[in-house]
Amino acid sequence: MKKFIFVLLFIACVAQEKILEEVANSKRQWTGIAVSQSGRTFVNYPRWGARTPISVGELQKNGRVIPFPNKNWNGWTLDLSPRNRFVCVQSVYIDNQNFLWVLDPANPKFSGVIKGGPKLLKIDLSSNEILKIYTFNESIVLKNSYLNDVRVDTINQFAYMTDSGDGAIVVLDLKTGISRRLLDNHASTNAEDVVLEIEGKKWLRGGKAPQVHSDGIALSPNNEYLYYQALTAKSLYRIRTQVLRDQNIAQETIHKNVQVLGKTGAADGLIFDPHGNLYISSLENNAILRLTPGLRVQYLVQHESISWPDSFSISNGQLYFTTAQIHLGSSPTNPYRIFKIPISPELRNKNQIISFIYHWFSLLDNNADLKNFLPLLSQTSLYMQFPDVNLYSVFDFQKWHSLVASQIKKATHNIESVKVEIDRDGNYVVQVKLEWQGTTKDNEEMKFKAEQNFVIVETGEQYPRITRCIVKELKSTTMNNKVKEKISLLKKPTFGGFVTIADAKIIENMAMGNQLDFFWIEAEHTEMSVKDVQNLVRVAENEKTVPIVRIPTNDISHIKKYIGTGAKGIIIPSIKNADDAKKAVDATKYPPIGKRPVGAERGNRYLGKFREYFAEANNVVLTILMIETPEAVENLEQIAQVPGVDLWHVGPFDLSVSMGVVIDSPELKAAIQKIETTARKYNIPLGSYAANLETALQKQKHGYYFFTIPGDMQLLQQGVHNYFKVD
Repeated sequence: MKKFIFVLLFIACVAQEKILEEVANSKRQWTGIAVSQSGRTFVNYPRWGARTPISVGELQKNGRVIPFPNKNWNGWTLDLSPRNRFVCVQSVYIDNQNFLWVLDPANPKFSGVIKGGPKLLKIDLSSNEILKIYTFNESIVLKNSYLNDVRVDTINQFAYMTDSGDGAIVVLDLKTGISRRLLDNHASTNAEDVVLEIEGKKWLRGGKAPQVHSDGIALSPNNEYLYYQALTAKSLYRIRTQVLRDQNIAQETIHKNVQVLGKTGAADGLIFDPHGNLYISSLENNAILRLTPGLRVQYLVQHESISWPDSFSISNGQLYFTTAQIHLGSSPTNPYRIFKIPISPELRNKNQIISFIYHWFSLLDNNADLKNFLPLLSQTSLYMQFPDVNLYSVFDFQKWHSLVASQIKKATHNIESVKVEIDRDGNYVVQVKLEWQGTTKDNEEMKFKAEQNFVIVETGEQYPRITRCIVKELKSTTMNNKVKEKISLLKKPTFGGFVTIADAKIIENMAMGNQLDFFWIEAEHTEMSVKDVQNLVRVAENEKTVPIVRIPTNDISHIKKYIGTGAKGIIIPSIKNADDAKKAVDATKYPPIGKRPVGAERGNRYLGKFREYFAEANNVVLTILMIETPEAVENLEQIAQVPGVDLWHVGPFDLSVSMGVVIDSPELKAAIQKIETTARKYNIPLGSYAANLETALQKQKHGYYFFTIPGDMQLLQQGVHNYFKVD
């Protein structure tokens, strides 16, 4: 497998006509850059010289840089405590939930770490509030350490940092604040015996080649791999993050899991885009390289003005980077610059992607050799979920392929339908429904229906690359929930109709729009009985949508009746604290997560299929909490830590009434902002009413994935009003 990687690692020149646009320039040396989803731009200036008036700043449209988050944080001197001030900031980074992270190695002028100074800050850009300060003791950050760059896994809640002063990777558990120093003095984190030649001159200090250890760092889009490289080195490495997170794995085992991908040249910055392309700053070539998901190295852009490309940031299809001109010392001839360049790929049409899918399944049916699959799989970021099997890389796929080839004599995939969409990041999202038939080597016949969800990225190669494949067996119990799958697996928004009229024709007609994923059956504020709800649940199922019920009270005696109708989600109102959240989970989840009682329900088809229902219900039935009281806003941190909750639904109208404020008040906006911030912190999807699609897409940027459209009565009223409306 390693040989395969080396064979494909070659240079190909592409896209030299791309537009390289200067965003800003400065007389002072900056290293890091971070651009938010809304376009806010942050830079940092390391304290390498005699005077550093700003450590972290926000770049204004007029080119000025103002201290961020305030002047006090940027006002450190030797006589002041380093705990609440920036000492020597090396990098800034914005994660996929729009939090700003500031890494302060606290080693000014490389003269030694200031005791109590090394820290990592998490800042909420919606309020500019510092949410958390993580510190590091002397066993993690050594005397000559220099924490260089950081990447944050918001799903597993871990941060990874390189130490370029004393080569290592620092792994920080964001939930506990406990950090570990790994791969200390390992070949992959140490500098190599090389002399860099930049702009025609050897890079020397005092006549010697500098030794700068682990520097550039990047997380694959699925967070499964950490890529890193020493600055004075030519080799790129990666390691599975699961190995780094496991506190029980021995150092020797961690070392064995390091993979060398090959030679990419001296690099400072690394970053992945959502498509699985890895961007590499090429110091010796005044260039930016791109390592595709197929492990082809391409020149994205090369120009003399790209003088020591340092740090990267990606926002809205643009790659931003700084030029630090480190090789020129304190007297560069040109200003320090920020450039941006478009990186969105040119997409194929949907028919070409459908042909690609048929090609994929033909290889499976023909027991094709492994080499035929590899050009279709992402080498930089891959996750595949088969029944009872998870694959995290092409290495895992190779083992799985060998196992299947040894067990299956013949297989046939009869494709029933292929649906192709393109998401906001420009990835192909493909849904395939099919029937699989197979014969084992022991002549056992096997057969099942399945749905497969693919995420496929464009690479500019002969084939696009699969980065994600989720296989879901379609069982007779109908135990699946496309709302949960779209939110948790595909990170896509879902939309539902709001039903207050207990008549089957309401759901049938709204479903004819072919746009709705679920129906919110409103049993709290209507006269609906449990029997009415059960009838509407049946209709929603017949229309291939997900029935979700809002119940009147957080009481297990009520909940067990409504959940027994076959609902795939229960919305619980008036949550105030963690005890309320735990009561909701207990009523909606079977043991060991909750205390849901067993009964002869329609949901489990009156116990006739209870064993199958019990095995899957906790993963299928959504537990949704209404966050609509001031007490809930006050107790969000505690509520967020209750296991078993699938989603929070924000009720702005109820929340405004319970707070005693109007709907557009600053107090309500602040409360909702707090809900959004806490949900992002604990990776809890949010739900909301959305008056139109534009509103929903805006809310999606803040973590909302579950939307109700205007309700049945509102749509009827609007229909009558629109009839008499004259343009």
